[in-house]
Amino acid sequence: VALEEFEQLPPKVKYTLLQRAQEAWYGESRIKAVQAKDDMCAFVNVQLETFLRHIRTNKEIEKTKRSMAEEVARPTGGGIKEGDVYTPPSWLRPAGGATAP
Repeated sequence: VALEEFEQLPPKVKYTLLQRAQEAWYGESRIKAVQAKDDMCAFVNVQLETFLRHIRTNKEIEKTKRSMAEEVARPTGGGIKEGDVYTPPSWLRPAGGATAP
């Protein structure tokens, strides 16, 4: 996914993609580390690359988590506000049909 497209995605989709990318990178890093076991310089480069990816990805994941939390906390307008009169559903009303106490 291109960066511009990624930025437009909903937070939950971003989070899922970042988690999958992180898992894939860990697997890739393990394979590279095993391949570089005899070359210390290559092994160190794999370790550094993994560390930097981990830090960048975790920052994005945390930013995405905050976005998801803000999205959940944002009122949707369907809640009860002060001054609203509660009208129970018909099956909860007394047999006489009165709606308000």
